[in-house]
Parts: sequence; structure tokens; C-alpha cells
Amino acid sequence: MKTDSIYPINGQSDNLAGNDLLPAVNEATTVLAQYVTDSATGNIPAAQIKPLHENMALLNAEKLIQEGGLKDGNLSHFVKTYVDHSTRLHHPKYLAHQTASPNTAAAIADLMHGAINNPGSLYEMGPTTATLEYVTLNWMLRKIGWPEEPLGDHNTSEIPDPNTHGAGVLVNGGSLANLVALLAARSAIAPDAWENGNPSNLKVLVPASSHYSVARALSIMGLGKQAMISIPVDANERIIPAALQEKVTQALQQGHQIMAVVANACTTGTGLFDPLEDIASICEQHSLWLHVDACHGGVHLMSNKHKHLIKGAERADSLVWDAHKMMRVSGLCAAVLVRRATHLQNAFQQQASYLFYGSESPGIDFIYRSVECTKNALGTKLFMALAWEGEQAIADYVDSRIDATHQFYDIISTRDGFSCPYQPESNILCFRYGDDDALQIEIREALLNEGLFHLSSATVNGKRYLRFSVMTPQTDDIVVTELLDTIEKRWPLD
Repeated sequence: MKTDSIYPINGQSDNLAGNDLLPAVNEATTVLAQYVTDSATGNIPAAQIKPLHENMALLNAEKLIQEGGLKDGNLSHFVKTYVDHSTRLHHPKYLAHQTASPNTAAAIADLMHGAINNPGSLYEMGPTTATLEYVTLNWMLRKIGWPEEPLGDHNTSEIPDPNTHGAGVLVNGGSLANLVALLAARSAIAPDAWENGNPSNLKVLVPASSHYSVARALSIMGLGKQAMISIPVDANERIIPAALQEKVTQALQQGHQIMAVVANACTTGTGLFDPLEDIASICEQHSLWLHVDACHGGVHLMSNKHKHLIKGAERADSLVWDAHKMMRVSGLCAAVLVRRATHLQNAFQQQASYLFYGSESPGIDFIYRSVECTKNALGTKLFMALAWEGEQAIADYVDSRIDATHQFYDIISTRDGFSCPYQPESNILCFRYGDDDALQIEIREALLNEGLFHLSSATVNGKRYLRFSVMTPQTDDIVVTELLDTIEKRWPLD
């Protein structure tokens, strides 16, 4: 028998025993800590977007796959090369997308999960993982104002009525969250759809400003684009309540079943909130499911200063909230929350004899609520990000980024040659330099390619704008003034 394998005959090796874990972690985290520190100073490029073939060569990717070698003294070099050619989300000039500048504890949670690899779907596979998911979901339910899920659901014979309390599940991203929430909505109006398919007259009312994942979810569910009824929006892409009322009336008169009305809190492009109170009143009048896509704006529920913008969310039937945007949590970590637990319980109806066989769990099995079977330790990341600083500190960070965006609006809108189409309601702001749509793209691409500033772009009311999301704690008025100065100098207007 050949015995020169890396695995000795007794089934142990240094790797399996974890003897190399501590030095490897120390080696990698030393590099990562320096990366975060360097990024936050802003003294280096915000991004280095090299062509794919160059990155393959820099990372020595093909050779390492074939031959290995990271553990032979090459780990720190590889990690440094990897992060040095990444996009620096801790950089004060990173302004492009709604992706968190994660705090220390969220990063440690990723390391913990990487080491123990306990899935969060089955309690027996990850009891501490599932516990923290349950705790954080109930925290979110309380923030909305919905009754939290009682512990008695899982470890006693006294099972509360699932129509009397809320429930939730954490999934990998807002796109998946919207899918699960819409499946819950379908279970309410068409409980036989899982077995018999969708009724042909199901419709979903969706504003054009909704995230593309809503349309994608409906196609995945077999409803398709034909099931979408577009809700008219105003010049800043917010739902017009009177137009929604008209669309609802028309749909019902035509014999359609309205599966859900989707509202944004806030829109991805502009960061503005739909008028949730008015929308909720219309849905209640017609007994319609209201789904609030609060992937980005859910954090307003934490803010005493800005919470009024999301007022009405408590009247919804489902809400999705991404922790990996403004809660300092590393990606991905998105919550699907429902006001009545019964609908989330009925969203999926699956059988697998090796998983579901009637045994009583001492905890909670989230597998019944999610597309995913083996699920990351999402609750651990969210819990640790909160527990590291406390929820008030996270709320203060959210307020500071929204307040800073208001300050940037004042700076930009009063400067010659620049304009903003609206006052911000979140940490997202669109602005425009000059009147040429093509110029906005040219500016963005040039600044990104040079690593000076990482901006995004969006179309609002038919015009192209530059767009930023203020995510990092270090982004201030000095950064924005430097951005405007750079644009004016490089692209003088006639």
C-alpha cells in the first residue's frame, strides 16, 4: 500500500489537525490589517482595474492550481498581491456601490465560519450559527414593529399561531431575498402553486425603478415579464400613489389576481423612498400583499433622525433588508422578513428523506425557509458586526453617512457647472456636470481607470448622471471638493 500521501495512514496531517492554521492566519491577517489601514488613509489608488490576463499572471493562478505552494512560505505574498490589486472599499474615494466597508468583527466572523464550516440551515449542523440567526432576525422584526418569533415554536409542544407573529431568514443577497419574499406572497394568494403551477391571471405591480432582481425573481417563478404591471413613477422615480390606485383598479376589473405590490425603500438608482404610507393604505383597501424592498434603506429603521422616511414599512406583509450594505457586515447577508410567519413557512414545500424525517429539533431549522441547503453563517456576521460596536454606534454611523450626503448635496448643487436632480434621503446622490450625457460616462471611466475616484452612474428622468454612495467613514467634504476640483480641471466647460 502506498503511504507517501499528504494524509498519513491514521487519517491525520498537520493540515487536518489545524497545526498550520495559527501561523497561516497570523501571516494573512497581518497583510489584511495593513491593507485596511492603508486603504483608509486614501493615499493610494481607490482601485486597480487591470485586464484579466494581467491579474492571472500577477496571482500566478494557473501554476498554483496545478502545483500548489501557498503553504510553502508564499501565502503572505499571494494575499498581498491579491488585495493590492483589489477595489478598496475602505478607501474614502470609493463612492461607487452599496457594498459595506466592513468592521473588524464581521471579518472575524468570516474567518470563524471558514474554520468550523457549520451551515446555518439545519440546527444540528450549526447550533450556534442558527442561534445567532434567530436572535438577529428577531432584532430586525422588532425594529420594523412586528411581533418577534417566539422561542416556543421550536423547543416546546406549545406552538403559537404562525399568523400572530413574524418570522425571517437570512439569505445570500438581496436578489435571493426578493425571490423568497415573492414566493411567500405567492403562497398567500395561490397556496396550490407549488404543486399545480401558477394561476394564469397572477399579476405583480412593480415600479420601473425597482431593482432588476424583482423581474428576475418573477421569471424564475415561472410568471414571466407578462405578469408585471408597471407602476408609474414621478421624475425622481418614486411611485405616484394615484397612479397605483388606478393600476390596481384596472387590474381587478380585468379579472387579475394581484399577488403583490412592490415598493422601494429606497430605490437603488436615486436612494429615494416611495411614499409607503399612501401605498400601504391602497394595499389595505384592496387586501393586497405589500412587499417593501428595503435592501438598502432598511437601516433607516435604526435611525431616530431619518426613520420617518421609512414610515409605513410596518404595514407591509414582507420586507427585505441587506445587512451587507450599511451595517458594516461583509457580503452577503440579506434578511427576508414577513409579518405573518405562516406565509414564509408555506413558501417552500420540499421533501428530502435525508434531511426531513419528522424528528424534533431542539432549535430552529432555517432550511424550510430558504432556497439554500448549505447556508453560510450569516447570522454570525450580522451579530458580530452589531456586538462589536453596539447597535447605537451602527445607527450613528448610518446617520453620519446620510448627513454627510446632505452636506455634499449643498456643496455640489451650489457650484457652477454642477447640478443635482433631488435632495438626498439616504447616502446615495446623483449629480451632473454640464449637459452632455456622454461626458458623465467619460468622467467616470477616466477617474476609475486612474484609480483616483470610484464612482458609478445612473439615469434619472432620461438623463445620465454621475452617482455616489457614501459608504466609508472616512469620506468627507474634503474628498468631495477634491472630486469636483479634479473634474473642473480635467474637463473645463466652454
